[in-house]
Amino acid sequence: MAKGTRYTPEFRAKAVRLLAESRSSYSSETNAISAVAKDPGIAPESLRRWRNQSDATVAEETRQSAEDAMAEL
Repeated sequence: MAKGTRYTPEFRAKAVRLLAESRSSYSSETNAISAVAKDPGIAPESLRRWRNQSDATVAEETRQSAEDAMAEL
């Protein structure tokens, strides 16, 4: 896709999910990111950033859930 293209949150989530599912098929994370990003024309660094953002979101949700569970005790 062209430079400056905006991707929907759904598209980003699907790309990150595909990366997670296909990671074990590649010798390194860099190779997996490059391969997954190539087909739809995503910049590899964009996919890496989306994955990092997704990881941070999951970590925050997990932390919040743990805090909520502790507060209920």
